[in-house]
Order: sequence, then C-alpha cells, then structure tokens
Amino acid sequence: MTQDVEQSGPGQPRGGSDGVLLGFDAGWDSPRPLRIAADEAAARQGRLVVITVAAPGPVGRATPHDPDVHRGQRAAARAARVRHPGLPISTVHLHDGEVSRSEPLFAGAARLVLGRTGQRGGLFGNDPAGRLLIRAVSCPTLVVPAHRPGPRPALPVRDAEIGEWGPVLAAVPDGERGAEVIRVAEEERQRRGCELHLLHAFDQLPGESRSQALHRAADAMTALTEEAGLGPGSAWCVILTRQSPSEAVLERAGAAGLVVLAGAGGTDGEPGGSRLVRDLLDRYTCPVVLLPARRRPPIDDPAGARHTRDSVPGCGRGTRRPERTAAATR
Repeated sequence: MTQDVEQSGPGQPRGGSDGVLLGFDAGWDSPRPLRIAADEAAARQGRLVVITVAAPGPVGRATPHDPDVHRGQRAAARAARVRHPGLPISTVHLHDGEVSRSEPLFAGAARLVLGRTGQRGGLFGNDPAGRLLIRAVSCPTLVVPAHRPGPRPALPVRDAEIGEWGPVLAAVPDGERGAEVIRVAEEERQRRGCELHLLHAFDQLPGESRSQALHRAADAMTALTEEAGLGPGSAWCVILTRQSPSEAVLERAGAAGLVVLAGAGGTDGEPGGSRLVRDLLDRYTCPVVLLPARRRPPIDDPAGARHTRDSVPGCGRGTRRPERTAAATR
C-alpha cells in the first residue's frame, strides 16, 4: 500500500465515522464522481479519501509506483480542495490483495463513491477494482454516472449534482432489508430537502384477489415505514405496483434525483452484476445508492478452510406483468 497524504486536518488516512471514500479512476471522462464525493464529505464534515486500486486486468494497468497514478490522485485532491477549501483529504493506492486487509481505512466510513464511465463500467460493473471495494466496505455505495445524457436543469453545476430536480426514489423489498432501505433513503431525503418515494413491487398470491393483494402490500409497507421510524409529517409517499421491480424502477427513475436499492443484486450474486443497476447508469443521470451486502458468518468446509459468503439482495420481488399502479400518500 502506498499513501500520498494531502490533508488540511490531523489524523491518518482513513474514512472516519463521517468520512467518504472515493474509488478513483484517472480514466474518467467526467469530474462528476469526484465533485459528488467532495460534496458528500463536506456535507458530513468528514474526510475524503481518494483510493486507487491496482487490480488484475489488461496489460499496462498502473502499478502502485506508477507516477501517473500519483499525479492523478494529487490532481483529484487539488480539485476537491478548490471546490471545498479546508476539506481534509487523503490519497491511497492499494494492490488488489491489500483491499480486504485495509480495514482501518474503511472502518466507519459513511459512503463509498464509485464512478461509471462508458459501457465498460469504469470502477463499477465489469472492473474488478470496483467489486473489491464494494465487498470491503460496510457502508452504502453511491454509484455516479460519469456522463450526463439528455437535458439538464438550468441550475449551476455545484448546486445540481444530486437531487435538486427530483425526489429520492427507494425500491423497497419485503422484510428487514426493506426497513434498512427506507432508513437510508430517508436520511438522503432529509439531507437533500426533497420528497421520498417508496416503491414496492408485490405479487398477487394464488387465490388472492387484486384488492386483497393490494391491501396486504399496503399493510406490509405500513409496518416497514413504522419500523424505519418515518413520521406522518415527513414528505414521503408509497407507490405499490405489480410490475416487476426492474420495470417499476426504470419507469420512474428518469424523474428522480437519486435512486436507493437494497443491493447490486444480479443472478450471479456479484456486486456490480445487476442488469438493473447497469441500465439505470446507462439511461439516466441520477446516482444510485446501494446498501452494503450482508455478511454471513464464516463457514467451515471439510478441508478446514473458512469462507464467508455475502448475500447481495435485489430490490424486491414481483411479477413481470405491468399492471395499474396504486399510490398511497401518508
């Protein structure tokens, strides 16, 4: 591990309880992930840690001692400090094998920010460095599309990075994970001063009428919002639909400023493997917040080795038949 610490405050290079980690890729064609990471750190009054990872990949990938890596990190640190003077900033470069052993660096961080560049995914999606970082942290991950297709609101860039033109859209699954999604989404809503839309896709069970299924889903969402601590005076609403979760999210994400999902999902269980997340990042400009994977206890195998298995839930379950959407506002 190599460190090039540029900071305006004391301490070692680590995220801290309010710190923000930025998985940095000098190949980004947009500074948007860096700007959003700096904004997140400044809003939380925490440190920004700029991380690059030398993961296995094509011939020519930068090594820990590549001067281009450090030049890119220093340039990123300077740009972040210009945006937020006095922001504590650290830069760290890791071998891929060091990521899982860098617990002090990740401990207590509030957010991991990753960028998405082009069809190959940058530090998210197909790049192993992004997957390594997602697996290592215990905080939500904020994935930022580095490109900006389509029309933009007539607002200054500084003020229009996240959520200035739309609500926080949260895809809420059943069970305990649903309450976690609601809590994270409500935190984002409060910080951004916008509305919160809680989207829940539900099934119609055999022998159940549409009205019964709708009431069952509404009761489940009432219990989840109560468990998450949402009050009646907050600016939030519940949207119930029998669309598939992916269809429901994609249909509404274009009007959202931020999307919150229970995890990256995907049938292969790999962080970054979800078609839904990739479609969101390809089609829209809104960043996506992914809850961290649940860590299962170590499993002993007959050979004596110990393994851990991460579960990376998706955003809920539903049928693939588009149906009329029912909405209930609290």
